[in-house]
Amino acid sequence: MERGIESGLTLTEEQAVEKMLALGLHPVVVEVPPANNEFHWHDFDSVFYILERGLNVTDMETGQTFALVEGDWVNAPGGFAHREEHDGFKAVFGFSVDPATREFPLERPLPVPA
Repeated sequence: MERGIESGLTLTEEQAVEKMLALGLHPVVVEVPPANNEFHWHDFDSVFYILERGLNVTDMETGQTFALVEGDWVNAPGGFAHREEHDGFKAVFGFSVDPATREFPLERPLPVPA
């Protein structure tokens, strides 16, 4: 999966779930609590569609910060080192693995294995 952001979409929650199912992902609607976390990574691919509010994501490799808002569709491959800062947001997440089989927290500390 390649990293990327598609902005300005107007999907409903149901449409986002359907799109993720069509991609073979495991969709979950999440009300994410506020966070200001350290750089970390995930050991699975994911996508998410922001339904309400937004967040800032900083790419550790480039130092670039992305301001993500309602209507943004984000592709986040496993191993992408990043950090998040936000006051909470609601999104549909699509995971490449069943989240029920994962250990929590989902964040993995640095370094990212080669």
